[in-house]
Amino acid sequence: MGDSRPPQAAIDLVDSYARRVGDDVEVVLSDPDHVVSSGDVVELRRGEQRHRARAEVVDDDRGRRALVRVARGELRNGTYALRRVGGSRGAGDVGDGPAEDVPEVLPLGCRLLVQGERPLVLLWGQRATPSMTPVPHPRGRDGDAASTAGGGTRARRRAVAVARRVRARLSR
Repeated sequence: MGDSRPPQAAIDLVDSYARRVGDDVEVVLSDPDHVVSSGDVVELRRGEQRHRARAEVVDDDRGRRALVRVARGELRNGTYALRRVGGSRGAGDVGDGPAEDVPEVLPLGCRLLVQGERPLVLLWGQRATPSMTPVPHPRGRDGDAASTAGGGTRARRRAVAVARRVRARLSR
Protein backbone atom coordinates (compact mmCIF):
# COMPACT_ATOMS: atom_id res chain seq x y z
CA MET A 1 0.00 0.00 0.00
CA GLY A 2 1.14 3.52 -0.68
CA ASP A 3 1.43 6.37 1.77
CA SER A 4 -1.86 8.29 1.95
CA ARG A 5 -0.48 11.21 3.93
CA PRO A 6 -0.28 14.55 2.12
CA PRO A 7 3.11 15.89 1.09
CA GLN A 8 4.74 18.56 3.20
CA ALA A 9 3.20 21.93 2.51
CA ALA A 10 2.96 25.39 4.03
CA ILE A 11 -0.77 24.88 4.75
CA ASP A 12 -3.10 22.08 5.91
CA LEU A 13 -3.81 20.32 2.61
CA VAL A 14 -6.39 17.90 4.01
CA ASP A 15 -8.86 20.62 5.00
CA SER A 16 -8.08 23.03 2.13
CA TYR A 17 -10.30 23.09 -0.96
CA ALA A 18 -11.43 25.07 -4.02
CA ARG A 19 -14.97 25.96 -5.07
CA ARG A 20 -17.03 28.27 -7.26
CA VAL A 21 -18.77 31.18 -5.60
CA GLY A 22 -20.89 33.01 -8.15
CA ASP A 23 -18.61 33.98 -11.04
CA ASP A 24 -15.48 33.60 -8.91
CA VAL A 25 -13.14 30.78 -8.03
CA GLU A 26 -12.49 30.67 -4.30
CA VAL A 27 -9.51 28.79 -2.88
CA VAL A 28 -9.76 28.09 0.84
CA LEU A 29 -6.37 27.44 2.47
CA SER A 30 -6.76 25.86 5.90
CA ASP A 31 -4.44 26.69 8.81
CA PRO A 32 -2.35 29.35 7.02
CA ASP A 33 -0.50 30.48 10.19
CA HIS A 34 2.93 32.01 9.53
CA VAL A 35 2.40 31.58 5.78
CA VAL A 36 -0.47 33.74 4.53
CA SER A 37 -1.84 36.82 6.31
CA SER A 38 -4.70 39.14 5.38
CA GLY A 39 -3.54 41.36 2.56
CA ASP A 40 -0.83 39.02 1.29
CA VAL A 41 -0.79 38.50 -2.46
CA VAL A 42 -1.36 34.93 -3.66
CA GLU A 43 -0.45 34.12 -7.23
CA LEU A 44 -1.98 31.39 -9.38
CA ARG A 45 0.57 30.56 -12.04
CA ARG A 46 0.32 28.39 -15.16
CA GLY A 47 3.38 28.78 -17.33
CA GLU A 48 3.63 32.47 -18.17
CA GLN A 49 0.00 33.09 -17.24
CA ARG A 50 -0.30 34.66 -13.76
CA HIS A 51 -3.30 35.78 -11.75
CA ARG A 52 -2.96 37.56 -8.42
CA ALA A 53 -5.40 38.22 -5.61
CA ARG A 54 -5.20 39.44 -2.04
CA ALA A 55 -5.83 36.87 0.68
CA GLU A 56 -8.40 37.44 3.38
CA VAL A 57 -7.82 35.49 6.60
CA VAL A 58 -10.96 34.38 8.44
CA ASP A 59 -10.91 33.02 12.00
CA ASP A 60 -14.21 31.54 13.24
CA ASP A 61 -15.67 28.35 14.74
CA ARG A 62 -14.56 26.36 11.67
CA GLY A 63 -10.95 27.38 12.23
CA ARG A 64 -8.48 29.76 10.67
CA ARG A 65 -8.32 29.87 6.89
CA ALA A 66 -7.20 32.13 4.08
CA LEU A 67 -9.65 32.90 1.28
CA VAL A 68 -8.37 33.79 -2.18
CA ARG A 69 -10.80 34.77 -4.97
CA VAL A 70 -10.15 35.10 -8.68
CA ALA A 71 -12.71 35.69 -11.43
CA ARG A 72 -13.47 32.37 -13.17
CA GLY A 73 -13.44 34.09 -16.55
CA GLU A 74 -9.74 34.92 -16.14
CA LEU A 75 -8.69 31.27 -15.74
CA ARG A 76 -8.24 28.91 -18.66
CA ASN A 77 -8.47 25.16 -18.33
CA GLY A 78 -5.33 23.73 -16.78
CA THR A 79 -3.35 23.45 -13.57
CA TYR A 80 -2.22 26.52 -11.62
CA ALA A 81 0.46 26.44 -8.93
CA LEU A 82 -0.29 28.58 -5.87
CA ARG A 83 2.34 30.69 -4.14
CA ARG A 84 2.49 33.72 -1.91
CA VAL A 85 4.30 36.64 -3.52
CA GLY A 86 5.06 39.60 -1.31
CA GLY A 87 1.84 40.88 0.18
CA SER A 88 1.42 42.95 3.31
CA ARG A 89 5.08 42.34 4.19
CA GLY A 90 6.38 43.27 0.74
CA ALA A 91 5.52 44.39 -2.76
CA GLY A 92 3.21 42.68 -5.21
CA ASP A 93 0.36 44.27 -7.08
CA VAL A 94 -2.91 42.47 -7.56
CA GLY A 95 -3.70 41.69 -11.19
CA ASP A 96 -1.91 40.16 -14.14
CA GLY A 97 1.58 41.07 -15.06
CA PRO A 98 5.22 40.25 -14.45
CA ALA A 99 6.35 39.40 -10.94
CA GLU A 100 9.59 41.36 -11.08
CA ASP A 101 11.25 42.50 -7.84
CA VAL A 102 8.65 40.79 -5.65
CA PRO A 103 10.23 39.62 -2.39
CA GLU A 104 9.25 36.67 -0.22
CA VAL A 105 8.03 34.19 -2.82
CA LEU A 106 6.74 31.10 -0.98
CA PRO A 107 5.25 28.06 -2.75
CA LEU A 108 2.11 26.92 -0.90
CA GLY A 109 2.43 23.24 -1.83
CA CYS A 110 -0.79 22.93 -3.82
CA ARG A 111 -2.22 23.41 -7.31
CA LEU A 112 -5.64 24.36 -8.66
CA LEU A 113 -7.09 22.23 -11.46
CA VAL A 114 -9.61 24.05 -13.68
CA GLN A 115 -11.43 21.96 -16.26
CA GLY A 116 -14.41 23.62 -17.90
CA GLU A 117 -17.73 23.20 -16.09
CA ARG A 118 -16.41 20.34 -13.97
CA PRO A 119 -15.82 20.91 -10.25
CA LEU A 120 -12.59 22.65 -9.24
CA VAL A 121 -9.91 20.50 -7.64
CA LEU A 122 -7.17 21.52 -5.21
CA LEU A 123 -4.30 19.12 -5.91
CA TRP A 124 -1.59 18.22 -3.41
CA GLY A 125 2.02 19.14 -4.21
CA GLN A 126 3.62 22.15 -5.86
CA ARG A 127 4.07 20.15 -9.06
CA ALA A 128 2.88 16.79 -10.30
CA THR A 129 5.06 13.77 -9.71
CA PRO A 130 6.28 12.13 -12.91
CA SER A 131 4.17 9.32 -14.28
CA MET A 132 5.57 5.83 -14.16
CA THR A 133 5.23 3.25 -16.91
CA PRO A 134 3.73 0.03 -15.59
CA VAL A 135 6.11 -2.92 -15.45
CA PRO A 136 4.89 -5.86 -17.56
CA HIS A 137 4.62 -9.24 -15.84
CA PRO A 138 6.21 -12.27 -17.50
CA ARG A 139 3.70 -14.48 -19.32
CA GLY A 140 3.63 -18.24 -19.80
CA ARG A 141 3.05 -20.06 -23.08
CA ASP A 142 -0.72 -19.88 -22.66
CA GLY A 143 -0.65 -16.14 -21.85
CA ASP A 144 -1.45 -16.66 -18.16
CA ALA A 145 0.75 -14.58 -15.85
CA ALA A 146 0.39 -17.11 -13.01
CA SER A 147 1.53 -20.01 -15.19
CA THR A 148 5.19 -19.00 -14.88
CA ALA A 149 5.18 -19.23 -11.07
CA GLY A 150 5.39 -22.49 -9.14
CA GLY A 151 5.70 -25.12 -11.83
CA GLY A 152 3.65 -23.80 -14.69
CA THR A 153 0.58 -24.86 -16.58
CA ARG A 154 1.42 -28.56 -17.04
CA ALA A 155 1.63 -29.17 -13.28
CA ARG A 156 -1.69 -27.41 -12.77
CA ARG A 157 -3.37 -29.52 -15.46
CA ARG A 158 -2.06 -32.70 -13.82
CA ALA A 159 -3.37 -31.63 -10.42
CA VAL A 160 -6.82 -30.92 -11.90
CA ALA A 161 -6.87 -34.29 -13.66
CA VAL A 162 -5.93 -36.13 -10.44
CA ALA A 163 -8.60 -34.25 -8.50
CA ARG A 164 -11.24 -35.24 -11.10
CA ARG A 165 -10.23 -38.91 -10.90
CA VAL A 166 -10.43 -38.84 -7.09
CA ARG A 167 -13.86 -37.20 -7.20
CA ALA A 168 -15.08 -39.75 -9.75
CA ARG A 169 -13.94 -42.67 -7.55
CA LEU A 170 -15.57 -41.14 -4.47
CA SER A 171 -18.89 -40.59 -6.25
CA ARG A 172 -19.20 -44.30 -7.27
